[in-house]
Amino acid sequence: IEDESDRDFMEQVYRQYHRLMYHTIYQLTDDPWLADDVLQITLVKLIDNIPTLRSLSDTKRINYIISAVKNSTYTQLRKTKNHPEIDIEEWMMKNTLTAEDDPELLAIHKEEIQAFSQIWPKLDDKNRLLLEGRFILGKSYEELAVDLGMNPNSVRMAVTRAKRLAYQKWRKYMKE
Repeated sequence: IEDESDRDFMEQVYRQYHRLMYHTIYQLTDDPWLADDVLQITLVKLIDNIPTLRSLSDTKRINYIISAVKNSTYTQLRKTKNHPEIDIEEWMMKNTLTAEDDPELLAIHKEEIQAFSQIWPKLDDKNRLLLEGRFILGKSYEELAVDLGMNPNSVRMAVTRAKRLAYQKWRKYMKE
């Protein structure tokens, strides 16, 4: 950092938010070495975006920092192949119908979830990663593109192909 006011600003950001950053990282990994690496990588990214950080309100700055930390953590976990596995069945159950909903729809939905959980392991890592990122983690195509080092349009097409493949496997399983 060449500008002294930028240096002071980033020191203030670090002092104010380093506990929040570590807390966010440790929600995703328990590796202290990786946590330190992620913190350093995130700080470099934040330094590159000082004008944006300065323009944000405190609340928006907190959300911006949390998003940056999470994205850096996921990227590093993917690079080290230690990313947390997401149980698709558990996620779908807690994000969908409940017992108060139509019991018939719930039974159909449970059957669909069972089928989907059977085909999920049959998808290759790349397709699972794309589908997890887009539909479970709720990342935009642009965020996925940054994480994967791809063009957003290429990511959009890759997600479309992954959805088609998953749907084909799901339909085949449902016919069996």
